[in-house]
Amino acid sequence: VLAALAGLSAAAPASAHRQWVLPSTAQVEGENAYVTFDAAVSEGLFDFDTVPLQLAGLVVTGPDGQAVAPENLNTGKRRSSFDLKLDKPGTYRASVVSTSVMASYMLGGEQKRWRGTEADLTSAIPAGAEDVRITRTEARVESFVTKGEPTATALAPIGKGLELVPLTHPTDLLAGTPARFRALIDGKPAPDLDITVVPGGGRFRAAT
Repeated sequence: VLAALAGLSAAAPASAHRQWVLPSTAQVEGENAYVTFDAAVSEGLFDFDTVPLQLAGLVVTGPDGQAVAPENLNTGKRRSSFDLKLDKPGTYRASVVSTSVMASYMLGGEQKRWRGTEADLTSAIPAGAEDVRITRTEARVESFVTKGEPTATALAPIGKGLELVPLTHPTDLLAGTPARFRALIDGKPAPDLDITVVPGGGRFRAAT
């Protein structure tokens, strides 16, 4: 169950490939506590079969709500990885966040397309453009780890884009017990969504 939660992507569109972030463990004890995270984009969830997940948008939130610096960031051929030192007791959130803007428009009788950042959008659309259509995409892939007793500060929603907010603590689940989440769009309830939960270790589950 913990492995499945580590790969929940609250804003990525459904596709044959999924983005995921997976910790080496969800709960740790001790003074010098470290957790190593893997991050990838793969056809088989939690398998290193396609490309690494880029870590440019990596943000780690500590138990007090403050940013925590990850260590030893590395991107290889099939996966990215980083280490996180858990100095303080409580729950940490590791998020890989990406945003993009796409635009299409007609200019001189021809259709043009552009993709970039919000900051470049205004200058990217030329004067005289017609039928301008803009699509904004915000993706968030998250995982949680806890040192000692679970806490809730790092679970607080950001209030931007589509989020899956845990109501049952994600590092305090037991097999056979229900887990509850709330889906939000820009901080408001998002009803009637289809959500898929995929357990880890399923690569050879159907093999006999």
